Amino acid sequence: MKKKRKTDWLFVLLLLTIALVIYLYKDEIIEFSLNVIYPKNIELQEINEYKVDYEFSLVKNTDNFIIKDRTEFINAFYTILNNGWNNFTFYCDNDYKNCQEDINDFINEDSLLASINNFVSPFNEYDTVSITVNSLGKINVVFVNNYSEEEKKLINEKLDEIVAKIIKDNMSDEEKIKALHDYIINNSKYDSDTELYKKATGLLLYGYGNCSAYTDTMSLLLNRLKIPNYRIASEDHTWNLVLIDGYWKHIDLTWDDPVIINVKKDVLTHEYFLINTEKLLKLDKEKHSFDENIYIEAKKEEK
Repeated sequence: MKKKRKTDWLFVLLLLTIALVIYLYKDEIIEFSLNVIYPKNIELQEINEYKVDYEFSLVKNTDNFIIKDRTEFINAFYTILNNGWNNFTFYCDNDYKNCQEDINDFINEDSLLASINNFVSPFNEYDTVSITVNSLGKINVVFVNNYSEEEKKLINEKLDEIVAKIIKDNMSDEEKIKALHDYIINNSKYDSDTELYKKATGLLLYGYGNCSAYTDTMSLLLNRLKIPNYRIASEDHTWNLVLIDGYWKHIDLTWDDPVIINVKKDVLTHEYFLINTEKLLKLDKEKHSFDENIYIEAKKEEK
């Protein structure tokens, strides 16, 4: 009986010793675990054809997927989305102590999270996103795209047809943009009642769409012509921002295609075509007020 009690005390002493070692050397143990778990070189996936190569003030493409701060996380998140990677794992650096907290804050920051969609091709934007991070700093991002592969195929065929029909090599960028603007408006009617009409699919294939459909269509065509652009949004409206002759300008196709009661013919205007922010807000501030901390290019010096 005495022998058993001695064995029990030895076992308790062993547990206390292990606990003390873990407490004293916890940082070294965690670092060792991270070095074992995390690959030194993260294997990158194939980049899809819709990647946007332009650099923006808010987000930038990166090849760094061992992140050290919130900015590096946002750039990694943007790059994954922009590259068309639907399932990707990356990591917090060992010294990034607030990583989990920063990522959870980002997940809860709906405005920024949703707005990053506007800086990538509509074909790479997400409909739903899942972001998980564990206590060791392993981050997994899973995207479900807004456009199906079949939709992309049908839309691409229509984009090819439009560009071949209306774009000429000797046109200036402004002439090309105007041709796209006029074509979309002349071949579309505003409609927001059907779910399909909220995407370029409805507008290009059926001739109906809401502001998101107009904006996606314009963005896809501008990307075809390699003209820098992104989609810009207020609380309940969206339109395009385009870089031309060194200046960022607004284009709102929805508002240049007004719905006028008792007018039997289509109406085309250019009131919201390639205008600066000052003029945009003078024309309408209620629907066009945007977050200057996100859409930074729209507040840069303009002529």
